[in-house]
Amino acid sequence: MLAPRHTLNPFTSTDEWEHYASLARRETVVGGVPDLYVRNLGFHSLQEQRRLQDATLAISGGGGDGGEIARLAVRAGIGCGRRGEIRLADPEAFAPENINRQSASAADTIGENKAVAVARLLLRINPALNVKVYMDGVTPENIEDFVKGADVVLDEAAFERHELAVMTNRAARQYEVPVVQGMNLGWAGIVTTMHPHGAKFERQLGFVDSDDLAKVAESRVPLRHWIPYIPFRYGDYGVLEATSTGIKPAPSIAEGMSVTAARTVLEVKLNLWSGGNRRKLPTYFRWAEVVDLYSGRTKRVRYTDLSYYTHGARAWIRDRMLHLNPVTDFALHPDVVGTEIDWPPFMEEPLTP
Repeated sequence: MLAPRHTLNPFTSTDEWEHYASLARRETVVGGVPDLYVRNLGFHSLQEQRRLQDATLAISGGGGDGGEIARLAVRAGIGCGRRGEIRLADPEAFAPENINRQSASAADTIGENKAVAVARLLLRINPALNVKVYMDGVTPENIEDFVKGADVVLDEAAFERHELAVMTNRAARQYEVPVVQGMNLGWAGIVTTMHPHGAKFERQLGFVDSDDLAKVAESRVPLRHWIPYIPFRYGDYGVLEATSTGIKPAPSIAEGMSVTAARTVLEVKLNLWSGGNRRKLPTYFRWAEVVDLYSGRTKRVRYTDLSYYTHGARAWIRDRMLHLNPVTDFALHPDVVGTEIDWPPFMEEPLTP
């Protein structure tokens, strides 16, 4: 189901929305570039900025990485021109646990569809944005509409839903659209581009072209197929064990989410610019670009089991043998154990000196 336009209105009325949209379209300095994006010029050329504005970006997954990527993409002007569009797909609702890392997640959006909440945030940034929201997420029924006509697709579905990644990549290849994937891990971001004529990501997950989605959904995908890098300098090996076995949901922090979003938006730009203007090319799968804030390193890694086990072995040695890594604590999955906290009610009268 597509979200009705009136549900996306972040303002008090339609007239107010139109008023701010007209301000967002205003061009007073450079023709073809609204005032919102003229400060990009100097790092972007005029031609590059217009290319970003006229692009259509389809984002599968509006929570976590997906929502932060969408926010930075609109700040860059991606999809914000008259011919551009942002497509957001997510069937889930925000929960309190999302607030630690997601700009669109706040006390007043708990229980709201993630894609709708993100769309409202984007429209506050640029009220003239053309945005299309798929409240059911990507499905076999809407995947063609979601992918067709897009310039770049972002696969930001949770790794537990690997059938969505397979479906999205298959559809994107059919329409020759590159798929960018940004994954957050600790203080690090892992980013790659699946070229429509390049290596197939579903084969990395262990599937072949003949596998139907029902079989894919029922299959288990080892964590090593998803993750080519483990932050061995600060990772708690106990957390890795608990996450890989499904006992604990993957932890996530705002700084890591932000660096992932930033590097992913750059990857989207590189795809849209296609190596023109002496720009470098995207990082194509089976390679990935890793940016780790904590270790202060940027590196390229290959999507191989060897990369996963090499980083994992270094994490185990540092954490379990040498005791060099910080000690962390973690909560188990609510289905395993949980604690209900009775918060005191808000006071009716403010405190007085």
